[in-house]
Amino acid sequence: MTKYRGSEDPLDEPQAKENAARRLRVGAGAFAAVVLVLSVATPLLFRDAFGLGLFYVLLPALGWAQLPLLPVAPIERTAIYAGSAASLVVIGTAALILGLASRDGGASVFPPVWGLPLRTLVFWTAALLIGGLGVIMAFEPVDRWKPSRGAALVRELLPRTCGEKAEFVGLSLVAGINEEVAYRGYALSAIGLLGAGPWTAVLASAVPFAILHAYQGPLGVARSALVGLALGASVVASGSLLPAILAHVGIDIVAGLVVGPWLLAGAERER
Repeated sequence: MTKYRGSEDPLDEPQAKENAARRLRVGAGAFAAVVLVLSVATPLLFRDAFGLGLFYVLLPALGWAQLPLLPVAPIERTAIYAGSAASLVVIGTAALILGLASRDGGASVFPPVWGLPLRTLVFWTAALLIGGLGVIMAFEPVDRWKPSRGAALVRELLPRTCGEKAEFVGLSLVAGINEEVAYRGYALSAIGLLGAGPWTAVLASAVPFAILHAYQGPLGVARSALVGLALGASVVASGSLLPAILAHVGIDIVAGLVVGPWLLAGAERER
């Protein structure tokens, strides 16, 4: 077990915990306020006011709140993979429950998953996979030019052993399914209940998705926003969630098992 140090500053664990707790209180207050306003001032059902507050405010706030803890957090990859997977399953399950609940007329807000012709499915999945990996590669020179805490943490989280690689593949499957169900499934569609058009919803849903990746640093947030936009656009354009799910899983696996180690080895050779 090691502790991640993102800078040369001495670790101050009590102060980090206090900063995290303060951010968490701000996030919880904002969540409660958003749910109250949406419940009172809009025609949304309470469950959708709660759902929008959850995915657009509370979950990003949790990601923001954990940032002060990262420099003092112990790095145990297996434990982190397992904890992340469990959290993602809870998030995805909540999105399914909220998204599949019927509204007026018996319809749900959740987009369809199946039904695309095989050729269309392969096209969208391949395009998203290539585009997502291209975004990662495009940001790599900036990471090398100006190293950040987030980039250092991402390198620490890359799997090393065969066992860790197998666990990382499992985490990638869980992340690809549940993050897409949450943000390209429920969050993208539910914001349309407030009158947002489909492309406005794509833009809106990419923001909290990007903030959830704040532990990767500012460049990681930017990368996630671009990938989230592409994934959301595929749902609107194709009418199905499946290409986004498959591409997300593929991007995570290739980035973690192939691209990440290759870039890490190249950076070490330059030292």
